[in-house]
Amino acid sequence: EISHSPRYGISLKGESHPGGIRAWGIDVQNSDRWLYDSQSMIYDLRFSQNNYIAYNDLYDCMKETRDGGIFETNSAGRGNVFENNLVHDTASADKHGMFFGIYIDGSSVNWRVEKNIVYNLSSQGGGCAIMINPGIYNQVQNNIIDGFNGNADGVTIVGRNTVFNKNILYSPE
Repeated sequence: EISHSPRYGISLKGESHPGGIRAWGIDVQNSDRWLYDSQSMIYDLRFSQNNYIAYNDLYDCMKETRDGGIFETNSAGRGNVFENNLVHDTASADKHGMFFGIYIDGSSVNWRVEKNIVYNLSSQGGGCAIMINPGIYNQVQNNIIDGFNGNADGVTIVGRNTVFNKNILYSPE
């Protein structure tokens, strides 16, 4: 159980853009952080890969954050799974921010979001139950989504080669 958080319930961060950086005064090259997949012609992050996040009960989060999700990623690498989680009962009163139940953000690549139940989410500022933005090769399958703010517009996908199938979207209206 993860609840009563002013920010995210669970957050998995990677690194957002290829390019050299300096860490503690030492130059770090792209090859230290990035893998290039010539077949798909995309960069892949070495960080935040192959995590399995499952069987969590996430609710009453995002009380003080304007752009985020109860479960959220930012530029997380390949092979991550978010499944069999319950994401529910959270209301954001921020009129200026966006709020999401499950937020796969910042070019996160090759995620599997499966067998989750998302319900009773609302926001004064907008958002949706599941947001994929702008990832590549992500899979959203076999989830039960009970709308957002009481309507069925519960999913937004901005990306390429996303698989979205066998989900149940419900709205009481």
